[in-house]
Amino acid sequence: MSNLYLSFTNGLIPLLLLLWIIPLNGQPEVYVDNQGISGNTSSDLLRRLDRDVLKKNPDVCIILVGTNDLLNSAKMITISDYSDNVARLIHRISDAGIEPVLISPPPVDTLYLFQRHDRRSYPQSPRQLLEAARDSMAGISLQENVCFIDLYQILKEDRVPTHNKDVIIQNESNSQVSDGVHLTAEGNQLLATLVYEKLKEEHLLDESVHIICFGDSLTYGVRMEGAGSSDGNTYPSYLKSLILSR
Repeated sequence: MSNLYLSFTNGLIPLLLLLWIIPLNGQPEVYVDNQGISGNTSSDLLRRLDRDVLKKNPDVCIILVGTNDLLNSAKMITISDYSDNVARLIHRISDAGIEPVLISPPPVDTLYLFQRHDRRSYPQSPRQLLEAARDSMAGISLQENVCFIDLYQILKEDRVPTHNKDVIIQNESNSQVSDGVHLTAEGNQLLATLVYEKLKEEHLLDESVHIICFGDSLTYGVRMEGAGSSDGNTYPSYLKSLILSR
């Protein structure tokens, strides 16, 4: 047997062993899927739940929905119907062995909201509707023993939104748009941090984890770099970065 052959095989065998070992000892697999679609309601989430969540079989499903149900004058439903839809989402996700996490819809800047929607179309003030939704979510999370992040209350306590002054909700000052509903990059960073801390607190972050962020335009990331993905400035992107940097 030639020295050339021995030299080759002596180098090849350790290399093959190394390639076999690396996947076993490599970086944990962390998947954060952005399954947000602009304009979606809780009914829309129920319709696409099988395709976009259950068939993917994630470990965790983070649900942020309600702004369109409550404040989009073309899509509004009652608080009762909204609560029923959220409860159905929770039951189906839990029954599939997936851990659900609920997030209350954030407060909005009504000065901008009423530029797009007739205030007479609302059965109550936007604040009252969002607080009723928050209370309903809190009750469902308690009854079903699922995680709940009260984004609405956290932002209200920080006086967000403050018309054209805060950096969390898109406005003319920080984003050059008359929005008042969607989060800025800074807002998405804040939301991702809140989600990350809750997942860590509840011991839902295994070394390898698959998370689906399920919702409307707040999850999608309107006007963000990487909108609709887990890259750029969306909250799923920031969440993925936080998990990977553990």
